[in-house]
Amino acid sequence: LYKEGDLLTCEIQQVQKEGTLILHTRSLRYGKLDNGVLVTVPPSLVGRRKNHFVTLKGLSGKISSDGSMDVEEEEGGGDVDVYLGLNGGIWIQRTVPTEWENAIRADQDERAPLAETLQKLRHRHATTRVSRTMRESIARVRNSIECLRLV
Repeated sequence: LYKEGDLLTCEIQQVQKEGTLILHTRSLRYGKLDNGVLVTVPPSLVGRRKNHFVTLKGLSGKISSDGSMDVEEEEGGGDVDVYLGLNGGIWIQRTVPTEWENAIRADQDERAPLAETLQKLRHRHATTRVSRTMRESIARVRNSIECLRLV
């Protein structure tokens, strides 16, 4: 399932006496991280929240010479997901487009298990190239976090 060196997001379910951690990955948002960038900040800058997953909507586009944003159509709307880790790790990636899930569900039997659908979505996300405009959006978010870290 996972190999040494993989980046993943999970919940710590239990810490055993000898220091061993039991991890829990229970939805599409948890698991191996692909096609994104990791930013590390001091853990004290990441406050406890009920939800550590944030979606930034409509970031895809280019800044024109007059300073305005020219929005480009991007599959999935150009949204960016940000995962805030209590350890100071912040993962930034494109949002998995709903069109992908709809296409996978249309190709499957309606009784297909949710886990199978999620596995196919993860595979498609990992193997689909990130567009240039989406990489620029991810870089803007990363650079913003780096600037805020220095303040």
